[in-house]
Amino acid sequence: IKCIVASPKWLVEKLGCLLCHEKQLLKVCKDGNAVELFCKNGILVDSLYKGVFKEHKDMQNINLVDILTSFSLAAKVTIMLHGSTYDGKEGYFVPTMLSQSENDSEVPDYHLSSGPLCLCIPSHNYL
Repeated sequence: IKCIVASPKWLVEKLGCLLCHEKQLLKVCKDGNAVELFCKNGILVDSLYKGVFKEHKDMQNINLVDILTSFSLAAKVTIMLHGSTYDGKEGYFVPTMLSQSENDSEVPDYHLSSGPLCLCIPSHNYL
């Protein structure tokens, strides 16, 4: 997909709705498992995306995930989290949601379905 961002402010506002603290996401999305998967593992699933943007009339014909993937900020993945209700399903890996961890065993196993990915892992801790 090719896209032109005519209003960077609009894009930043929409990203702020999605890339935020777990408590904020739980206010707009009823699927707590999807929120946890996103906040702990950086995996965005459809139910979370729809929950976050259901009230945004200006998002009806726009898929923010397409914009994220076109800028290599997200990648389509097959979820491999054994025991998860999402195991074997597709989602989008958004590495900026991962918190830094000293234990590499906490990083989940992913199968990327697309090309290169920009790893934008925050260096700060959320309050």
